[in-house]
Amino acid sequence: MRRLGLVLLAAALASGCLRSTTTINVKQDGSGTMDQEIGATPQALAMLRSFGSGGPGDKPGNVQMFGFGFTKGDAASVLTITMPDQQSGPGTLLHQLPGGGAQSADNQQAFAMLMPMLRGLYVDVTLNVDGRVIKTNAPYVAGSQVTLLQFDFDKVTATEGALQKLQTITDPKLLKDIPGVRMATDPVVTIEFGR
Repeated sequence: MRRLGLVLLAAALASGCLRSTTTINVKQDGSGTMDQEIGATPQALAMLRSFGSGGPGDKPGNVQMFGFGFTKGDAASVLTITMPDQQSGPGTLLHQLPGGGAQSADNQQAFAMLMPMLRGLYVDVTLNVDGRVIKTNAPYVAGSQVTLLQFDFDKVTATEGALQKLQTITDPKLLKDIPGVRMATDPVVTIEFGR
């Protein structure tokens, strides 16, 4: 039943379209800014308000977010990002993705009914360094930008079998095979950057 509540909450957040983009800008000295844009239709906001709290036992903030470390060097600096827990199970990032983690038949039926409300769901967390990326273990790099997480529900559902695969996936490294999902899957991402 708790899983059904999470599915309903996810649908409420995405109802009628939710777009969230977060850009983390890091300067050479380790300072930086975070720009976040969130867009939702009035229907999505109204549905979210109607749900209120998640009920007994549900605690906001159960999903760990990103952690950051910085070491300044003479020629290059190193940024370390501790990624959210990506294993499958309640309270983990993989489990929170719409359709993510194994679900009971009841939850799958509820999820199928909510599919139309998830259309347009898009979440992006990108890190932008001031300078050039010299070395990183992150899989998605374009110039000075490193994608930490990107989830495009429309791309997932446009590919036959992708949503079913997302629903049963237990190893986050397999996300790379799902169109519309990009996620750095190492527990710690290291980015060495300089001028």
